[in-house]
Amino acid sequence: RETDGLIEGFITHKGLFFSIPQFLVCFCPVDGGTGFDVLTGGTGNDVFVIRTNNGSDSIVDFKLGSDKLGLAGDLEFEDLTFSGNTIRRLYNRCLRDLKDWLASRKCSLYSCSLNREYIMSPDIPFPSYLEQKRQLTQWKKTNPHYKAVHSQVTQDCVKRLHNTWEAFKTKKFGFPRFKKFGRYQSFLFPQFAKNPIQGNVINLPKIGFVEINQHRPIPFGFNVKGVPIVSRARGTVWYAVVTI
Repeated sequence: RETDGLIEGFITHKGLFFSIPQFLVCFCPVDGGTGFDVLTGGTGNDVFVIRTNNGSDSIVDFKLGSDKLGLAGDLEFEDLTFSGNTIRRLYNRCLRDLKDWLASRKCSLYSCSLNREYIMSPDIPFPSYLEQKRQLTQWKKTNPHYKAVHSQVTQDCVKRLHNTWEAFKTKKFGFPRFKKFGRYQSFLFPQFAKNPIQGNVINLPKIGFVEINQHRPIPFGFNVKGVPIVSRARGTVWYAVVTI
């Protein structure tokens, strides 16, 4: 349609940028319609259509450089908000399981209220770090969002929760809290098989090649151990902090 605009994007150290192409190319449109949908493209180039007042959709496999975002109707780029909430939701899910297990075992067997207390089978094990790390494999089979995130990133999310839990047991304060929108501002790629930085581009697993502003070169003989990705300014600015 004449009112639809196609834009293609890339990520730099200053945030997420989009440019309008000079020539429009025919792509396969993916439109979720109304409601809450998970959009998945095909094997070729795709256009994910976005319009106002049609619910909230999630794009699972957007490929930079080949896929497009289609702005329908009067929607403009300034109206968009980009955020990544998969890790935050995983953190909250693990915390929910932890709190439910604790609540089911707070009362005595002979004085437990059937109306106010959680009832949970005694065979369910404590949702420890290893237990929830094992459950990630099953969760990814039912939730496409988790499957789209690198496995080590999801494992680090679970580890972060249980680090807070262990600190609470030691200090007796600082119980883990649910993360609201915008409160989970970083995630970690804990290790790399080879140097992910090539010039002014970093190769992040499950994300791909991302342009960066490399402030200083990696010294000769040093290897990249991990890369935390940190969000600032409500998700409009992203930093890759390289540890060697």
